[in-house]
Amino acid sequence: MAITNTIIDRSKFGDKEVVWGKSVISGGTNTGDVATGLAYVEMFIPTTAGSAQKGIAVNETLPLSSGDVTIVMESNDGTAYWFAIGH
Repeated sequence: MAITNTIIDRSKFGDKEVVWGKSVISGGTNTGDVATGLAYVEMFIPTTAGSAQKGIAVNETLPLSSGDVTIVMESNDGTAYWFAIGH
């Protein structure tokens, strides 16, 4: 399993920190940990990129007391864009 995470940008919503980025899963797998850069994740919204991807889900119970969120895609080797809120 290989996942490459890129934080595109970050901002503030009141007292919350917001981070968004891109994750690419490769190596013939459909799951990986997204490193959000947050210490505590309250909300995580993923979406897939490309026509080959059918769906994506968060494989965690939120809120999460770490910044890594496990995602699962319906097909192998995909790209996801995501949006995380926390602190």
